[in-house]
Amino acid sequence: MKYFSCFLLLISLSLIDGNPLVAQWIQTNGPYGGSSVTAFVVSGNNVFAGTNEGEVFRSTNKGISWTIDNACLSIDGITSFAVSDSNIFAGCLRGGVFLSTDDGKSWTTVNVGLTSTDVYALAFVGKTLFAGTASGGVFRSTDNGNNWTPVDSGLTNTVVSKLAVSGTDLFAGTDAGVFRSTDVGKSWTAPTSGMTYLIQGLAAAHGDVFAATGGGVFVSTDNGGSWNSANNGLTGLYPSAFAVCGADIFVATSGGVFRSTDWGTSWDIASSGLPAPYSVYPIYAFGTIDTTLLAGSHTDGVYRSTNYGASWSGADDGMTATIVHSLLASEGTVFAGAYGALVFNSTDSGASWTPVNISTTCYDIYAMAGSRTNLFAGADFLGVFRSTDGGATWTAVNSGLPTPSPAYVFSILSLAISGTNLFAATNGYGVYLSTDDGTSWTSANSGLSGFYVNALAIGPVGSPAVFAGTNEGVFRSTDNGLSWDSSGLANTTVSALAVIPGPNPEIFASAVKNSGIIILPLGTESKSTASAEDSTGVFRSTDNGASWTIVDSGLATVPYCFTVSGTNLFAAGYGIFLSTNSGTTWIEVDSGLANRNILSLAVSGDRLYAGTNGSGVWRRPLSEMITAVRDKGNDSPSKFTLSQNYPNPCNPTTAISFSLPSRSMVSLKVFDILGREVSTIVSEELQAGSYTRQWNASAFASGVYFYRLQAGTYSETKRLLLLK
Repeated sequence: MKYFSCFLLLISLSLIDGNPLVAQWIQTNGPYGGSSVTAFVVSGNNVFAGTNEGEVFRSTNKGISWTIDNACLSIDGITSFAVSDSNIFAGCLRGGVFLSTDDGKSWTTVNVGLTSTDVYALAFVGKTLFAGTASGGVFRSTDNGNNWTPVDSGLTNTVVSKLAVSGTDLFAGTDAGVFRSTDVGKSWTAPTSGMTYLIQGLAAAHGDVFAATGGGVFVSTDNGGSWNSANNGLTGLYPSAFAVCGADIFVATSGGVFRSTDWGTSWDIASSGLPAPYSVYPIYAFGTIDTTLLAGSHTDGVYRSTNYGASWSGADDGMTATIVHSLLASEGTVFAGAYGALVFNSTDSGASWTPVNISTTCYDIYAMAGSRTNLFAGADFLGVFRSTDGGATWTAVNSGLPTPSPAYVFSILSLAISGTNLFAATNGYGVYLSTDDGTSWTSANSGLSGFYVNALAIGPVGSPAVFAGTNEGVFRSTDNGLSWDSSGLANTTVSALAVIPGPNPEIFASAVKNSGIIILPLGTESKSTASAEDSTGVFRSTDNGASWTIVDSGLATVPYCFTVSGTNLFAAGYGIFLSTNSGTTWIEVDSGLANRNILSLAVSGDRLYAGTNGSGVWRRPLSEMITAVRDKGNDSPSKFTLSQNYPNPCNPTTAISFSLPSRSMVSLKVFDILGREVSTIVSEELQAGSYTRQWNASAFASGVYFYRLQAGTYSETKRLLLLK
């Protein structure tokens, strides 16, 4: 245990007033829809819906509308809920278990003893909470999740995806059938013969247990002692979720939703109003409150039925389309390409959004280009779509594009237009060119050795250059893609490109050391200050790509995307940064942005828009950021400084800013009130500049903490207050 010396004469726990940050990001009113809802739970008059993106939405009117009060719990998604009194528990992948005691407004991790934090299922037997995990079997907590112990005696398969409770009996659905415990998890009985399937859904009600398996639906009327097939009337494969509403039971399969009024003896289709085909938009979860039935779909939010499944209607008012991979601004309209093959458009700065589903056979829109009269969208599976009516309708334009099998291995990652030439970047098939608005395509890969093309950029006006950012560096074409030559950064994978035009145009590339494929944000990638051929960060070329120089002082992320406004360059990955001096220095400009995982940027009028990986689209006036950066000045700081954290008090995250007048080996650590080191935020060599780092205190108790910056011979310590 490490300590630092301090003398504490008096500690005041009064709140610290700071100047409010008026200039900050605000969330637009959507887009709505597109969420993948994976779990429901009812607590009092509230219904909670968890998503595949790790967010929790709350409804106080039986699912008619939804609000969100929290940041993303886990970017890998919420799998399950459990409720006891006023305690709401959420199980997450790669996040473990979270607890809320204030109706979902705030959440804290409760993982002590939980050695497997991929939590698939939660369930209560009385006041004892159980967690089914991906590799550690079943864990039990008798103190509201504060401490966990494994309970797997007799549990020979430790991949536990589902839990169900019947009276005092606990059932665990695993990769090898259903196990049963009659002694609060102390011991388990192995599955009976004939029930050794992988379990995809589990439900218990009225003394019976239902299991959804690869072999269909099975029911046990003797607490798992024996099982009988219950598939009469069912169509489609892969039953996945059950719901009990009144005296009826419902099951979701790839053939839709089915209802049984005779407890599984026979089933009738109950899918009217649900999105089809059901194999593309499967139902992940059900929820019931009184006689209202809720269904959580893949990429299409929540559906609601008040007549026992006879008809369904969409119920995602307030539920943002959380994954926005692409943004495009054209003639006062902002277009957003969202997960679920949705393209939204807003003509009122994000106050309202109009959705269009462009296809039922693809999932995501990775790229957009063009104008309102000729708009293009790049998708996974099917390639390129075109709209000639402002995004109201879309047509696939893929003649000549690759058609691999299976189709899901193919995606369009970037689009760029130069005159009458439309370029499309693909994930493994290089660059394709269309000269007739996408009607036909030809391969344009001569000289291109990197075929995973993540980014495209058109050279400055008057230049015939087209740049491609690949998994083998940057390539340049000066003959409209007929041939390409390498223009540096050969040992890198390039995720984003940008061009600042002018008398002396500049090209920027975001690159990661060594070859690889980049699909997700790069906010967690570390940066190097080595040579341009063997480094990670942002690079600038002033000679049309012939040579590159690293320019990332103050940039704390490897950008996933760029956008340009005049001579101002914005970069985003984990957080948003602005440079007003050609990348020489960067300032973080994401105050107020609840979700800092950014996938896309676009400038429309006097605003910058950001598409997030968890919270829809956000916006901020350009003038706020540009003026603030210029007021701060773009020269290197004149001295070492450590700022007071913001917010303070915090719950559970806070930002800590510091400045370095020269390149230094930096250590930023957090200590508890006894002087014990509890967290290391920074431990690396940094260039001169201003930096902001986040401390996530979700795993720590409320109280006073100290954070200390050491840089060379400089050392300073400040106090922060954590209030949960």
